[in-house]
This record gives sequence, C-alpha cells and structure tokens, in this order.
Amino acid sequence: MAYQSITDQQLRLYMTDLKNHSQCTSAARAGFSERTARRFDADPTPPSQRKIVHGRTVSDPLEGYWENDILPVLENDNALQAVTLLRHLQGLHPLAFPDDRIRRTLERRVRQWRALKGPERDIIFRQTPEPGYMAQSDFTHAAELEVTIAGAPFPHLLYHFAMVYSRWEHVGVVLGGESFTALAENLQQALWALGGVPQNHRTDSLSAAFRNLTRDECEDITKRYEAFVGHYGMDASRNNRGEAHENGAVESQNRHLKKAIAQALILRGSRDFASVAEYRRFIDMLVARRNRQRMEAVEVEQLHLKPLPPRRTTDYTEVIVPVTRMGGFRVKSIFYSAPSQLIGQRLRIHLYDDRLDAFLGSTLVATHPRGRGRNDGHRVHVINYHHVIHALKRKPQALWSSIYRDSLFPRTEYAQAWEVLQHSLPRRDACRRMVALLFIAHDQACEAELARLLADDLGSGLIPDPKTLATQLTPKHAAKGCCGFSSVAGQLRCAAGGTRMTSREIDIHTLPSMLSALRLPSFHKLWQEIATRADTEGWPAARFLAVLAEYELAERDMRRMRRHLNESQLPAGKTLATFDFKALPTLPRARVEALAAGDWLDGGANLIAIGNSGTGKTHILCAIGHALIEAGHRVFYTRTSDLVQRLQAARRDLVLEAALAKLDKFDLIILDDITYAHKDQAETGVLFELIARRYEYRSIAIAANQPFSGWDQIFPDKAMTVAAIDRLVHHASILEMNAQSFRQRSAAANMKMQNEASATTKNDNQEEGKNLT
Repeated sequence: MAYQSITDQQLRLYMTDLKNHSQCTSAARAGFSERTARRFDADPTPPSQRKIVHGRTVSDPLEGYWENDILPVLENDNALQAVTLLRHLQGLHPLAFPDDRIRRTLERRVRQWRALKGPERDIIFRQTPEPGYMAQSDFTHAAELEVTIAGAPFPHLLYHFAMVYSRWEHVGVVLGGESFTALAENLQQALWALGGVPQNHRTDSLSAAFRNLTRDECEDITKRYEAFVGHYGMDASRNNRGEAHENGAVESQNRHLKKAIAQALILRGSRDFASVAEYRRFIDMLVARRNRQRMEAVEVEQLHLKPLPPRRTTDYTEVIVPVTRMGGFRVKSIFYSAPSQLIGQRLRIHLYDDRLDAFLGSTLVATHPRGRGRNDGHRVHVINYHHVIHALKRKPQALWSSIYRDSLFPRTEYAQAWEVLQHSLPRRDACRRMVALLFIAHDQACEAELARLLADDLGSGLIPDPKTLATQLTPKHAAKGCCGFSSVAGQLRCAAGGTRMTSREIDIHTLPSMLSALRLPSFHKLWQEIATRADTEGWPAARFLAVLAEYELAERDMRRMRRHLNESQLPAGKTLATFDFKALPTLPRARVEALAAGDWLDGGANLIAIGNSGTGKTHILCAIGHALIEAGHRVFYTRTSDLVQRLQAARRDLVLEAALAKLDKFDLIILDDITYAHKDQAETGVLFELIARRYEYRSIAIAANQPFSGWDQIFPDKAMTVAAIDRLVHHASILEMNAQSFRQRSAAANMKMQNEASATTKNDNQEEGKNLT
C-alpha cells in the first residue's frame, strides 16, 4: 500500500497473525510489505507513538566538498554542467568518489544553487501582433518528409514566409542551400502573392547563406539584400544568433507545416513524385487550403499593407561568362550547353535557385535547370541536346567518348536505347543510330512520342532503328492533318494551319516579352513548368492552354478582389465572423447570410438598418459588404456627411454629373450615419439626386439611428424627404436593430473589471498592513 501511512490496527493485526503465520503471510494480511514488517520486528512501537523525524536521514555525501571544490568553480562560470563538476571531483578525490552514485544529488544541488543564487536569465516577452507590420522568413530542412522524385531521394529545403498577424504563409521548394538568391526569389513571389508589402521583414542570422564566402562576397550580399528590401519599402531586421524564439511566428509554423505535409503525403498514398514541378504543385495546393482558413484575418491585414511597387526587382545572382569552343559555359563549376552560334560570345547569366537564364544583350538565348555538384568529385554537365545536335550529326562518332554524353539524353528511354545500341552494334553504327534518333526528336519535335516508341521496342527486345521509327511516326502526323507533333510545343508550332513550321521560324526566346505585351503574367510565370508537365504526360495543346488560362483567370480574380477591397474603403475587421449575433437575438443570422449572398442587388434593391446608437448597424452593413466583394461585387463605404460634401464640391465645380457617374460603377454604396447630415449644416439636395439616380438601378445600404419620422432634418423640405424615403423603402430590406449599445455594455464590463481589480488591490493592501503590524 504505497504512499499510505501504516495504522495501529494494521500493526496489531500483523502481530496477532505472526503467532500462527510466517512473516510474509502476516505482512500481506496486514496490508504492508515485508520490509515494513522487518522494521516493526525491530521496533514494535505503534505508528501513533512514533516521533516524526524531519530533515536529512543520511549524511550529506558532498559535505566539505561543495564549499571547497565545487562552489568556487561554479561561481567562476555558472555554465558548468553537473556531470563536468562530478568528473572534477573524481579527479581531485578518486577514493571518495569512485563512481557516479552521487550524480543525481549533485544535479539537484547545482539546480537549486542556480535557482537561488544564479545569474539573471532572459525573459521572453510575448508580443501582440499588429496587422500589416511584421513578416518573417525562414528555411527549414525537409529530409524528414522522405520525398522522392522519380524514385530517387530528393534532398531539399523549404522556404517559409509567414505574416505574424494573419498567419498567411507562402512556401517554396529550394533545391540548393540557403542563399540570397533563394531568399530573394521566394520572398518576392510571396509578396506578390500576398498583394502587398509589410512594414518589417525579419529573418534569422542567415549564417548558412554566408558560409564559405569571402569578405567581399558577404558585403555584396548584404548590400543586395538592403537594396531588395529598400525597393519594397520594408524595414529589415533579424533575430539575435541562437535566439530562435525571436523568429517564433514562422519557427512554430515550420513544425505545423511539415506535420501537415507529412499527413497529406500519407493521404496521397505515396511520397514519390514524377517531377519537381508536380511536388511543387502539391505543396502549393496544400498551402492554399491552409490559407483559405485564414482569409478573414488576411483581409484585415491586407488593408494595412503597403502597395506593391510598379515592378519586381532583381531576385537573382548575375554573372558574366564566355561561351567556349566546347559549346557551353561554366557557372559555379557546372558546365551548361549553349547554341553553337554563341561560341566566343559573353553571356549574362541570371542565376536562380532552380534554374539559370542566359542573355546575349537583352535577348534570352538559353534556359537550363540549375545543376548541383556531386559528392564523388565528378564534374556535372547540364546539356540541352537541341544545342549540339547539328554538330553531332556532322560528327556522330564524337558521341562515343563525349564527356557529357550521359547528360545529353533528354529522357531515360533514350539512355536505355544507347545502352542497347552500344552493346549490340559496332561502335560506328551505334553512334550513327543514336544521333539519328536524337535528330528525329529535335527536327520533328516528337521527343515524347519517340520515347514511347523506343520504350515499346526495348520492351520487345528489338534494337531501335531510326528509319523504322520514323515510318511509325509518319501516319500519325498525316492523320492529324498537320505535322503530328505529340509535344505541346510541336502542336503549337503547327496550329496556324495545315502547313508545317520549322523550329527556326518561331523564336521561342521572345515568348516572355510577347506574354508581357499581352498582359498575361500568370502565363509568363507558369508556362515553362506547365509545358514540361504537358510534354511528360502527352497533353494535347487544348488542355495545355486551358490549364494556363485557368491559372490566369484565378490570378486575375484574386487581384480584382484585392483591388475592389482597397477601393471599397470598408473598415477593417468588421466581418460576419466578428459580429456578436447573441447580443442581438432579434436579428436572425440566417437572414443576414442570405443578404450577404447578394441576390437582392440584381434588381437595385436597398438595405436599411435602423436602431439605437452602438447596436452594430455599421458592423453588419460592412460585414455584408465584405461578403459581397468576395462574391465579385463592387462596394463603396462612406460616411453620409463626407459624401455630401464631395458632391456639393462637384456641384460647385459643375462636375456633379461626372461624380455621380463614377459612383454608378459600384453595385452597392453604404451610407453610414445618414441622420447626422443636417439640412442646416449643408444643402443635402445632392443626396436626393444620388438616391433618385440609383433607384431601381443600383443599390444603397443605409445605417440610421432614427426612424423615418425623424428624417425631416436631412432634406431641405418635407416633400423631398417623403420622395427620398419612398424610393429607398421600395424593394428594400429593413433591419430593426434596437438593443443596448455594444459600447455601453463594453464600458460597463470594463468598469466592473476595474472595480473588482481595485477591490482586490485594496484587500491585498489591508492584508499586507495587518501582516506588518
């Protein structure tokens, strides 16, 4: 019976049973252990008569050693651990401390000393986040997710951007390590996806980004980062080294994010992805679902964000490299191919985290996925076979011993075909056939289709023959009434009519500028990624264009919603989620949600909220306005007196008609505090003109703290008042909101809390006085 005191009755029962039973049996019948029984055998004094001994029952093993040997070194540097002090003692007194039996005693003693006499420790001060003020960035390792690409391990980082107030986040897959390029590229994408700029951007110390760099390179990165945040008008800050809690908003979200990704991977049923682009889409969809749950806070935060600058800024590292006679250039010890016409030219390279773009002057001449060094010391080559195929056709034997031969093949099927050819044919014939296959893929833009035919031949045990495969491609081309390209790029080349267009007739490098001229930013940003997936999966051109169009439309909807929210001038935070319906039981929530759907706007109907001051009239109308903007409508909120003054000024300047026409673009105008516009303060006839103009054409929502009988003070004469009310109430929904003022209730509650706090303080002072007395 552990942790229970032994009673006198148990002892008497034990002594009685001991006459007829063994010690073990008697102790069990009495309800205590044999060890307790032996103690009672040695001293049969009843528990009620025993003297309770307080304090230490055994000698202190550190007596004499703590003050002389431990305390001096601990006071000299309190960072010493107990196990280190124990080893120190064992070195000084090996006979007194032959083992570690006193380790826990020493740990408790050190812990107690630090609590009573140790140095002051830092305190974490939790902060109240402000909307639109702080954003934080961090890189986190994703090895624990065990993601693979096409069956191969995929080491990568996740860049994580988070707004402290709303918890809105943006996540980017980083293929390399922490670097300025990875930070700038992903941070810029996050800001444009958010639609605004916070006041402050905080990172950790970014020590990994500066690792292995010279002093000049470190200074260059620092200046570039300062220029980057300066372009967006942000203040840059960073947490102190080793103080991760100062970047806590994003640090804590890192754990939740990786947990959410792990759970989503379990639901997906596989951690393997066909390509990096597919994995990125998976991450983007997951983050979008998480952000949808925060939309109300995001809407509040967006009202406090700074506007984006007119254009993006540099988010890449630029280097100048020459194109060598090898048909390429070298960047960070990685060799990249280039069109042979560029040999001898110097190219400007824009180095991103996952790719690099090569420019001759201002013309984009090549794009490559970013290559990464290998740990085995072998040089890495990134080769686009389109750049070298014409030279190989003239010198097919060069393929056999080319140092970048294994990097030349665009798909695994081509590499497998080369393995079969070099083992089945003489060296000369194997090279000729392989080069012929690559030339067919290049010249007819049928890389994906030819790869499928190669896979069929290899699966059947046949040696690939270019002539035979070319004949298999021809009927398919003819059946399509075009050149039959199976890749999206090929289909787009021949989309102009029945005639075939060679790859030289379209300069694909001008596509970004053409998309910019057409004002298709999402096309510009995503077409390469979507085209890669389309070619991999063999999409038709129509599906490729449809996917890009969906992305473009979705992005335009988001931009339009942000634009409409900014122009609406609706107060932040007044949404349906923040309205207390329980405090106003006469207002059914279902009715308000039906109004928020916006069906009543089609016929130019109106909405009038009448009630005492402080009952939530403005809040409920603004909440409906926020919901209508999400549904695609345009809303404008204003105080009635402010609008009247603007319209009066327009009348004086003889532009009243133009001012009213500008208001016609809004599906709903919310007029707040209409009864505060008095006819003796200003001529409110312009208000009647607005009401009459929008009658059965556009909708008006009005908040009034007086019934219609008190509206005589608004308009110049009674006839105009009757006419205005008649137009407003016709086809109108009226919300009666008479209740105790929210502000009065809040003030009463605050007063009650202050009184209780003062009463508590008074009682505490009285108690303290008594104690002192």
